[in-house]
Amino acid sequence: MVPTGVPRFNTVAAGFVAAQLARSLSPASAGILINVDGRTDSHEPVADGAGAPFICAVLDNGLRVFSPKAGYCLSFLKRRIKACYLLHKGGANGQFRSRDLFPGLMGEVTRNGFRLSVSFELDEIPDPPAQVIGYVDGYGNAKTTMALAQAIAAGWEAGRIMVISIGGRRLEVICASSIMGVEPGKFVLAPGSSGDPANPFMEFAVRTTGPACRCNGLSSLGYPEPGVGFTL
Repeated sequence: MVPTGVPRFNTVAAGFVAAQLARSLSPASAGILINVDGRTDSHEPVADGAGAPFICAVLDNGLRVFSPKAGYCLSFLKRRIKACYLLHKGGANGQFRSRDLFPGLMGEVTRNGFRLSVSFELDEIPDPPAQVIGYVDGYGNAKTTMALAQAIAAGWEAGRIMVISIGGRRLEVICASSIMGVEPGKFVLAPGSSGDPANPFMEFAVRTTGPACRCNGLSSLGYPEPGVGFTL
């Protein structure tokens, strides 16, 4: 088991990471479990810890992705999903589902397939948000859900200085072909390492000046959570 942490309750980050991991996994030796169900959509009391339905998505290469139907957990994989099955309708007593319920359901599918499951409609999975912070890596690089083609349509061009608006802040950023394509200490917007290699997601970063450098893309943007939108 290889865990990857995301900010608590954050389905944008969970979905972003799952889609990236799915690009390089073989269905013969791996599967993905997304375990984020924040139940933050409502301000009403949640009786008995009721959770979202638990589903399994089968991708175009056969890889199985198990996940609650919550927020954007499966949105970044939506175009690759060829079949989707409802394993549990959710509801009451969901507080410890990842401990008490999910392992058994995943084991049943692994042993016997989907003979006891019903199909789940893909239309119920929302499309991914198009221009938000998607994930922050260990270096503080803020990976976005804006693809290179979108950035070019907005005026991005290597060498150009543009203005970012995010969370009430406005700041200048240098456009470059890679996050290392600027002088040390400069704030940069460049194609990153996530998404489709032919049309990668853009990243905000600061080229480090050395071990003592504390500035990064996230700090420059004012520490936004994944899911926060921006304009370019």
